[in-house]
Amino acid sequence: MADPNQPLQPTQPVQPTPPTQPGQPVLSAQAGRPVCHCAYCRIHALFGPIMIISVGVVFLVAQYSDRYSFGELWPFLLIVAGILKVAEALAPREGHVGS
Repeated sequence: MADPNQPLQPTQPVQPTPPTQPGQPVLSAQAGRPVCHCAYCRIHALFGPIMIISVGVVFLVAQYSDRYSFGELWPFLLIVAGILKVAEALAPREGHVGS
C-alpha cells in the first residue's frame, strides 16, 4: 500500500513540448496532433460554445419575460449561427496547419 504522505508519481512521464519556430504547428498533448491557431480555426472552435450560450440566453429570456416566448425568439439562433458562419468564411486561413 502506498504511503499517503508521498506525492503520486505519474505512470507516464510528461514530455515537454519542444520550442517551435514561427510558422511551425504546435503539437497538442493528444496523440501528437497539430493545433492550428489561425483565425478560421479559432472562430470554428468557438461556434459550439457561442451557440450553447445563445440557446441559454433565449431560454432565459423566454422564461423570465412576459412579452417573448421561445416561439418568437428561435430565429435569433439562426441569426447567431449565420453571423458566425459568415465570420468563419471571411476569416483568413493564413498559417493554417492543413494548408
